[in-house]
Amino acid sequence: MPKVGMAPLRKAQLIDATILCIHEEGVARSSVQRISKRAGLSPGIVAHYFDDKDGLLTATLSRLNKNLSEEIIRRMKRANEPLDRLWAILDAHFQPVHFAPDTVDTWFALWGKMREIPNLQRVQRIYEARLRSNLRHALRPLVSAERVEVVADALSAMIDGLWAKSAQPTTEISAERAKTVFSDTLSRLLD
Repeated sequence: MPKVGMAPLRKAQLIDATILCIHEEGVARSSVQRISKRAGLSPGIVAHYFDDKDGLLTATLSRLNKNLSEEIIRRMKRANEPLDRLWAILDAHFQPVHFAPDTVDTWFALWGKMREIPNLQRVQRIYEARLRSNLRHALRPLVSAERVEVVADALSAMIDGLWAKSAQPTTEISAERAKTVFSDTLSRLLD
């Protein structure tokens, strides 16, 4: 029986171990046994806190998305103008913490599992809805009402695409280059 009050610590240990295990061994080889061993915990604790491996993977994606959302919120609180809010959203995505190899590998692996694990889709839909809402809010004073949705969709796709391209080990697009591409495209979309 787990000790009272240990749930947040144990969950964090298991999520950290999941990220490292996926990074080093891939998602297919990241069994509950391997993850719990890496965390220094028994495999049964995964079932206790997350029901199964799918639940643990869902919690891992939730944490990655939550970390990114918190970074966006921190930056948007300091942004006073609509254009500053757009840049706050972009800059949050391009912080070095989101480019750590273990984080990148985990995000890509979990995105690849979304067709198999419906709860991963649910978590990602929530994140994407929040991102689109933030983009639409920032865009309303900058573009006509009939263009807000289209421009928000374009910026959302561009952010994801530039991040995914920048995060690849074979890329020629750095995070700084991605910001330049974003800036150029944003100026064209706002004209």
